[in-house]
Amino acid sequence: MDAVQQITVPVPAERVSEFYRWFADWCEGAEGQVSIAAVRETTTSNEGSVIDENDDLVQAGARWWRLLTLSERAIWNMWIDAAPGLVPDSEIVKQLNLRDAGSIRGKINRLAGKGSAAGFPVGWQSHVIDPMTGSRMYGLRDMDQKDHDPGLAASEYAAILRKARVVAQG
Repeated sequence: MDAVQQITVPVPAERVSEFYRWFADWCEGAEGQVSIAAVRETTTSNEGSVIDENDDLVQAGARWWRLLTLSERAIWNMWIDAAPGLVPDSEIVKQLNLRDAGSIRGKINRLAGKGSAAGFPVGWQSHVIDPMTGSRMYGLRDMDQKDHDPGLAASEYAAILRKARVVAQG
């Protein structure tokens, strides 16, 4: 195994989410060289790490969207476009050029933690198996199943995500 070195850097509180996004993209090997200056130019200055409890779901979703890596965004784009339907694992593997379906889990493991950091409820499902193909199906879930859910159907949740994506990218 390669040697690992722990590095600690000071990050201003209002730039923590920007740093996490840059670091996640860097770890993932985003296309081309990712520089802190380039990330700073594409990130809005109101992206602070302090969550205002009065923020609406769209604003929290936009903060969360900015934390996602390029491949995480690609997966969520597929899920948003398919909602309330689901996407077969084979399509995710193909679109992201992954090794196999087992690689999907690694791409989505950090999503809930990033949602918590942004104050946004993150909900997807992966327990449905297509009876015809045997493929695992992934996608947005109804966000009314758990106590902390905002009480939305998958199609309503997708609409919130679409708006959040526009706010984050605009």
